[in-house]
Amino acid sequence: MSGIADCWATAAVECVEALYFKEKGVQVELSVKHVVDRAPRKLWRPEPKEELSVEEEDGYVYDAFNFIMEHCVAMERDWPYNKPPINVS
Repeated sequence: MSGIADCWATAAVECVEALYFKEKGVQVELSVKHVVDRAPRKLWRPEPKEELSVEEEDGYVYDAFNFIMEHCVAMERDWPYNKPPINVS
């Protein structure tokens, strides 16, 4: 797996783990920014020509989080927590 794919996988796995523990009744705090910061920035946010406002930055963060979560839904369906991940290359 490439470094970029590995970053996305790490972020997605953290989301899946949080969902798994939440279902088991364990309270898990999962910060949107924490997860998104682990994914490679250039994949989810264009390089700004100037500084972004807080609102614009938040918009990119939530867009990225939604993107990750959409993939988590597929991962949860195709990759049960107790099985090893499918090698995607």
